[in-house]
Amino acid sequence: MSQTTYNQRPTEAIPGRLSCPLQDADIDSKINALAMPAGVFVCRDGADDAVKVPAAAGDVTTTGCGFVLKDFTTGKPVSATLDYDAKAGVSVMRRGRMWVLSETAATYGAQVFVRITSDGASNTQLGKVRNDADVSGSARATALPGCRFVRTTSGAGLVEIEYSGALT
Repeated sequence: MSQTTYNQRPTEAIPGRLSCPLQDADIDSKINALAMPAGVFVCRDGADDAVKVPAAAGDVTTTGCGFVLKDFTTGKPVSATLDYDAKAGVSVMRRGRMWVLSETAATYGAQVFVRITSDGASNTQLGKVRNDADVSGSARATALPGCRFVRTTSGAGLVEIEYSGALT
């Protein structure tokens, strides 16, 4: 029996995987400063073609580049903690929809925040998304302009986001 229907938006995927048709995304090539996982938000690191995970609010709001795509040609398993070694070429989604790992539950249409400092416990990956500023004295996550959740989840885990465009 042949397949007669095709779904352009699968119900679930893996972190760093596009959830929109390729022609609906804007993708750029960069070099990462340090080893990093797919699906995290990155910002410019000095040179125009270099990126790093954000460590300050301005890294998200002023020099943000986009989200790191999963590259299946690296030889790393899908379950790898760090998908890219330091100084590796990475593809960055500057606009489009992508699956990412969220530290918190998500609500459709809600603002996406990006982690800029560790909470000292289980949320240590900078560049990871969440649904609030994670305030404990000072904000440990910053709102990402033009980014929202496009699926509702009941807890931390895989979620789909839509990003309307990088600033740089």
